[in-house]
Amino acid sequence: MLGQNEIRLLRLKPRCYQHPQSHLERFQNIAIFCDTEVVSRRPRPSYTALSYAWGDGNGNRSICVGNTILTVGINLEAALRELRAEQDDLVLWVDQLCINQEDEEEKSQQVKEMRNIYAQATHVIAWVGESADNSDLILKHFHSIGSKASRSTRGLTKNSFRHMMNHTLTGILPSLLDPESRQMISIAFQKFCRRPYWRRLWVIQEYAVARKLEVACGNARISNVHLLRALDALARLLDYLEDLGEQTSNDALVRLGFIVVKTFNTPFSSFLEGIVTRRYQYQRSKSTDNCLFKVLISSLVLESDHNHPECSDPRDRIFSLLGLANDASSFDGFLDYSSSCEDVYTKATKHMIDQGYVDILSYCHFPRDECMPSWVPDWRRMTFAPLAYDPWRDKCAFKASGNTSQDRKITSADPKELRLSGIMVDTIKNYGSAWISDWLGKLDVQATLKYFNEIENFCAQSQRIDQKQEALEAAQIAIAGLDPAVEEDDDEDIAAESYQRLRNSFENSTASEDGPIYDEDTWYRRALQFLRPCRPFISSSGFVGVGPIDIEVGDMIYIFLGGLVPYIVRERSSGVYNLVGEAYVHGIMYGEHMTSALMIRNIPLK
Repeated sequence: MLGQNEIRLLRLKPRCYQHPQSHLERFQNIAIFCDTEVVSRRPRPSYTALSYAWGDGNGNRSICVGNTILTVGINLEAALRELRAEQDDLVLWVDQLCINQEDEEEKSQQVKEMRNIYAQATHVIAWVGESADNSDLILKHFHSIGSKASRSTRGLTKNSFRHMMNHTLTGILPSLLDPESRQMISIAFQKFCRRPYWRRLWVIQEYAVARKLEVACGNARISNVHLLRALDALARLLDYLEDLGEQTSNDALVRLGFIVVKTFNTPFSSFLEGIVTRRYQYQRSKSTDNCLFKVLISSLVLESDHNHPECSDPRDRIFSLLGLANDASSFDGFLDYSSSCEDVYTKATKHMIDQGYVDILSYCHFPRDECMPSWVPDWRRMTFAPLAYDPWRDKCAFKASGNTSQDRKITSADPKELRLSGIMVDTIKNYGSAWISDWLGKLDVQATLKYFNEIENFCAQSQRIDQKQEALEAAQIAIAGLDPAVEEDDDEDIAAESYQRLRNSFENSTASEDGPIYDEDTWYRRALQFLRPCRPFISSSGFVGVGPIDIEVGDMIYIFLGGLVPYIVRERSSGVYNLVGEAYVHGIMYGEHMTSALMIRNIPLK
């Protein structure tokens, strides 16, 4: 067991090393030899920390640590084999070998220090894997771009576009002029982006906190700075060209620019880009609010690519991110590998609600494990963003509970019970068909028209909606109130106009058509497409909205004090309720329903 402020380091022997007992049969096929030593972190020791993907455990290799033969994954053995120096020892920190994985107490203690271990390392190497599928060429191209580019958050102008084409990208353009070479590079980039390393959850922290970082693939390396600048340059080029349109340009440089972005355009690049840009964001936001609530949401919630980072232990879906949160100290004693996954998720959720983040509830949805309380997000499953904006964003438009706050003194003896103060708005009278869109495909014409029709029918039935405003209200409800004035800097009628044009387009199309890929209403299509699975509904008193797909007649609409959005709850037994999920309810999203005449109730959720 390691003492406080102690870590175990690995001394990797050089390529020329000969073990004193190498003549014995058990050492004959071993290439990796190393020793371990325990050191104090004060004063700070000099070492290189290795960030890598453990793998699935299939196909292990033997290495020698001291005089003991240990089994490690193929990927780690390959990394150690490649990183060995020619003549001198290399001092490393490698989690699989420097933490006693069989000692739960030591494991919990060392995982708490993971952020500091990587942040204090002299050097961090992100080992992506062995050289394969032209990975050397990809790193060479990205080094060429990144070494000439500068990091910028500004979009390209006509002049900066020409500078990028005539200067930043000159090293790679000759390779892209030949169609066969271009296809080979495109396939190589896709395979590089799909490497297991970029999908690993622990990588987010390890990559983000490092002082000096290199990405290694076989014997090829690239600094994080050059990789970040290369990815940024390609992203800005894509944004610039999307606004121009390939078919309308006779400019040779523009056509060449489209060749570049098509070569490096793959949905799998988001795994790579997410890790690299998250480091940039973390390094810039060290002194700002970066609480665990925000870290969890930005790391674990699905985006349009369905990027769901992987880890072997479901408890690590929280433990691995705790080191990135500036409120980690308030979770003192929380990181404990003797606790069950359900206990870890439940304690974390309750603590975040105690902090005031009531809208962590908006990440609870079906299907869910019956052992998990209904008010606890199950991070093991793919988690969708809320219907009504991400509540962690500073500019969330909604504030259903007005300026109220939750009474944090409400507690329960049952650890699986949560008592919240809130106001019951109404009950569900009827609901429509499930809206489940294909994020990676196109909108289904018939399903979209059915969704529109059901919402319009509910609006027509509602005494709360003015008939003259039905089109505008239906357009807003269909996209859960996305405010186009915020997104598009235009007037509020843009949603209704886009809605009607899209409806007309679909009514005049065949079942296999989806209209043009890019048009003036693209933003509305995307807003529809990226909704989480939901159903339209109408309440007993005429509120129309969209809510969870498992909604039932008789479910109750609640506004919890301190919450940004309303929630659907279901009475499970007398006086005990289940949380069904969050909802967009037209007419109460901005605090309109919060009047002094309403009665506040305390309800127990299980």
